[in-house]
Amino acid sequence: MKLFRKRKNKFTICLRDIICIIFTSICAFFSSTSFLDFILKSVIGSIIFLFVIDFFYSEKSDTKGESLSTQKPNVPAETESEKIIKKYKFNVVGVTHKCKLDKSTKRQEILETCLAGEKLRVEKFLYQGKPAYLLVVDGWCKYDIGCVPAYIAEEIGDNYAFHKRVAYIEEIGDFENDKNKTIIYAKVSLHILDSSSPQYDECIV
Repeated sequence: MKLFRKRKNKFTICLRDIICIIFTSICAFFSSTSFLDFILKSVIGSIIFLFVIDFFYSEKSDTKGESLSTQKPNVPAETESEKIIKKYKFNVVGVTHKCKLDKSTKRQEILETCLAGEKLRVEKFLYQGKPAYLLVVDGWCKYDIGCVPAYIAEEIGDNYAFHKRVAYIEEIGDFENDKNKTIIYAKVSLHILDSSSPQYDECIV
């Protein structure tokens, strides 16, 4: 993830930036001969240091997201071979948590690589003994962006547990929470198809 991440013309500075600036300032303090010299070395040193680190981290981030973003599927047509018997639209739950299938990856990082039209798999798992449904980026089994809201999951579990489910991202955006932190959100459309099989009720985890 980039050090200076631009979203909607706003820049956010992460903890890594602050540590770099403090480190550069300490080095400048011990090597300066005057206050002006200290200021110049601190400012110029911080800019160079952050630029170099940003370059390497952005390369790493781009490599990680490259496979997810190279092929963006079109929004699935509603006139599929299988009849749609139920439609849901909702905001994805748990987008600020880590991926359930890959604890080393944050869902916010995955959402940064997604676009409207991204196809998702709807995978069942159990949460506190009840059916819940994970939204997994299609083709990448270990990257999930969040969950189906509980009230919809309950309805699916009660009425459509054995039916095929397809979903796609309808909207990607961001907002600032009450702590002035930028949060990426996703609105999803989920379709229940007129095709049933016991395999659709199997738990992924």
